[in-house]
Amino acid sequence: MDVKVILMRTSIRSGIPALLLAVLVGFAGCTQRYDIVIALGTVYDGEGGEPFAADLGIRNGRIETVGRIKPNADIVIDARNLYVAPGFIDIHDHAVFSDSERDGLSFEPDWN
Repeated sequence: MDVKVILMRTSIRSGIPALLLAVLVGFAGCTQRYDIVIALGTVYDGEGGEPFAADLGIRNGRIETVGRIKPNADIVIDARNLYVAPGFIDIHDHAVFSDSERDGLSFEPDWN
């Protein structure tokens, strides 16, 4: 085998990881646009792990990203020194019995 061919194959093989790295770094530099960013909060994710510092990117009413992101949004909420619990739903309610409680079946939620 010719020395020129061996060198060419080696340079192509070693160039592929460098090319992939350049592409990944390029994508990492892209800034996502969100409707809301909750920045610098202490996140409790509900998985039982330790809380961690992170940002939340929200688009179209859905949490799209949890991690370190650039605060590129219409609304940026500074959550420094605050706790953030994405996806948690508060099901706490106060039931107030109505006049129909006489039948023992009905109540009206107070929504407090």
